Amino acid sequence: MRARRFVAPALACAVASALSCGPSAPTLAPVATVAPPPAPVASAPPEPAPELSAIPAPGTLLFTARIAHPGRAIQTLAPLVAQIPLLASFAAFDADTIVSLALGAPLAPILDLEQPIDVAVADAPGHDGGMLVAASAQLAEGPQVRETLEKHFRVFPGPRGVVRLEPRGDKDDDDDAQRPCTVAPAYGGGSRLVCGTNAKSVSALAPYLVRTMTRTVSTADLRVEVMTRAAHLDEHDDAPATDDPDDALWHVLTSKLGDDVAKVVVEASVTPSALDLTLSSHFVSAGSPLTRALLGQATPAGPPPPAFERLPVDATAVWYARGAAPADLAPLHAAVLADMRASLADDGYAPSAIDEIVGLIDRMVLTGGPWVVAGGHRLDAARSALDAYAAGGKTTLAARAKARAALQGWMVAGVDEPPQKWMDGMRALVKTDALRPVDKPKKKDKLEKEQWRLALAPVAPGLALPSGTLHVEARETVNPAWVASQRKGRATYLEPLIPHTVHLFVVPDGARTWLAAAEDPALAASEVRASLAGAPDAGTLSARRDLDVLRAGPTSAGGALSVADLAMWKSDDTSDADLRAVKRTLEALATLTADGKTPVPVVLVASPAGGGVAAGGDLSLHLQLPLRVVTEVAKAPPGLF
Repeated sequence: MRARRFVAPALACAVASALSCGPSAPTLAPVATVAPPPAPVASAPPEPAPELSAIPAPGTLLFTARIAHPGRAIQTLAPLVAQIPLLASFAAFDADTIVSLALGAPLAPILDLEQPIDVAVADAPGHDGGMLVAASAQLAEGPQVRETLEKHFRVFPGPRGVVRLEPRGDKDDDDDAQRPCTVAPAYGGGSRLVCGTNAKSVSALAPYLVRTMTRTVSTADLRVEVMTRAAHLDEHDDAPATDDPDDALWHVLTSKLGDDVAKVVVEASVTPSALDLTLSSHFVSAGSPLTRALLGQATPAGPPPPAFERLPVDATAVWYARGAAPADLAPLHAAVLADMRASLADDGYAPSAIDEIVGLIDRMVLTGGPWVVAGGHRLDAARSALDAYAAGGKTTLAARAKARAALQGWMVAGVDEPPQKWMDGMRALVKTDALRPVDKPKKKDKLEKEQWRLALAPVAPGLALPSGTLHVEARETVNPAWVASQRKGRATYLEPLIPHTVHLFVVPDGARTWLAAAEDPALAASEVRASLAGAPDAGTLSARRDLDVLRAGPTSAGGALSVADLAMWKSDDTSDADLRAVKRTLEALATLTADGKTPVPVVLVASPAGGGVAAGGDLSLHLQLPLRVVTEVAKAPPGLF
């Protein structure tokens, strides 16, 4: 205020002097104006940065899934879905329809469907039987994102950039109802939309989805990770309340296997011609005999055993294993023998007979080393036989037996072991067939419907098998004790069983032993002759290029299956109704390329942990399924499966 009193007269005087209005006034030194200091202004604290650090998986997490390129996957699968009438009639297979069905709102235009979609499923807290399910997708950029979200949700901003979205529609229990969602900053950049079946699912799983799952590294189109060990241990699976030896063995193998496996990861990718599927299991221990046997496959991995290339060229089911070390097979070996002892005791066999039978099996099976096996069916002959059966109109036992015989396949197996070991073992096994129970079975409900009898037989010269070949006949007939028990129980219908004989040949081939089996001895002989060392390569798998994937990289085991084999293996073949059903199966197979014999390769690689098999390791199984097979099976006439 004082400054203003001095400045005002000075300005007035200066103006008067300029206008020559009287003598000059004394000159005053100018006085600078001093502004008061600004008043302090309260400022808001800076917004905390988004929290993007990784967090552990929820303790109740069951499994997760990632679709790497959802938009591309929809475009790839759309033509396939269009060829399957049931799926094509359900709904349009496009992004707008799928997203709308999943979220209950048309949000596809604001999602970046070339970025991964992640899904997580967990048990609800408290183990009340509920499930928590949520999925996250990358949001696109642009003003339309906010406009679209505000159109369908009430928006509630939260801390650290998280926005809660509450559906504007009415709440109900309809699966198509709009889902509650949230928008959250994500590791890797941008924001992700997280929606769930309910608000609890979103709040529990959203942090893991946007901060941890976004770190997943995978080149697969689809990745599913199952937390098997946590789920299994949570069951508190105790020993089964049963004294059945087979049930006890199954429990030992599977229960401990569940304890060994920490997680299973399934990865699938679609190429223009095939579906590539990889199943990887991570074992943290090897408490189960089965775990040890699987991880103990010959390491390091390598090519198939040489015997694999000598299997018959017309095989439609093949498998090989480089073989586990005897020490890694020992626990499984012991468990199987213990089961046999208990089962034979239950059946009433004397201890001496049990020792003889089990001792023989002890020397022959699960001893380690590589092995190969192949099989197939003569579908043309089977189709002709079934057509003749149906046209003949006779359902007698003789007519059914003739038709059934044409349906039976063949098997050839090989081991790089001295033939004498197997010949001596098979002769001893035939002798044990004369042993009979001395006591009544402990459980009458264990009576088998069929009974087998073994016998040695001469090798017919016309079969042209090598000198020294051993021929064993296994004859199957109805068990009279089973028939008596059924009649005693007043069964109104006894399922038929057609008596038949399986012919098994033990064939020497230098240091290698071949085993061949079929109900038709000529069929078994012709297939195994193709595998012998002096036979032309053109009759072996070495001539087939459709199995090159099995030779492409190091493996522990592998092989190939076909739709034809699966269809024939599942078919019953004794009653008139069974045979007519198989006829429909054969007709359906005829609509597929190559009668459904297209091979589906499977490769297995075992990688024990650094501390050895006992410390666990990893097991990877890779399958290539031709897309043509998928579409043909989907469009096949009824009766295939």
